[in-house]
Amino acid sequence: MATFLLFMLPFAIYYGEEGKEKLYCGVVAGGLALSIVIPPFGWMRPHPYTDMPGNEPLTFRKNN
Repeated sequence: MATFLLFMLPFAIYYGEEGKEKLYCGVVAGGLALSIVIPPFGWMRPHPYTDMPGNEPLTFRKNN
């Protein structure tokens, strides 16, 4: 979703109302911020019990 918003930004700026460029950029920045904060979900989301290498969730400390 965030990459879609980033892709559509030039079209929104060009075809959108004049004077709303900051709003369009704010929507894209908010979408990018949400994509960083919200954990991934879906079929290939990272989970701790996976057989695929590199598909573990990000942890700040390792349990030995």
